[in-house]
Amino acid sequence: MLKMNSYSAGWIHSYTAADQDNAAQAFGWVEKLSWMAVRALVGLASWNEKRRIAAELMSMDDRQLADIGLVRTDIDRVASGKYEDVRHAAKPVFDGRYTPEQRLAA
Repeated sequence: MLKMNSYSAGWIHSYTAADQDNAAQAFGWVEKLSWMAVRALVGLASWNEKRRIAAELMSMDDRQLADIGLVRTDIDRVASGKYEDVRHAAKPVFDGRYTPEQRLAA
């Protein structure tokens, strides 16, 4: 609602409760839109980083990949962050509860 200020020739805007609710709803949409934009930018940056890592690893030959402990089939998992090197995982140490044969079978 607009009111004329008695001591100036200009218009001032006085907010009613309905105006404040409308402003809050408008700000809610702006906030949602900004969060969607942030998530999109973060997703785009993450995708680009994965693509860059995969391209760099694909440019290596098999000998270079073997030097860093990878094979060509590991590249997708490494780029996506889901790579876990199970070939070099620590074996349980003999602590007296198992015989050496049981430990080797594990």
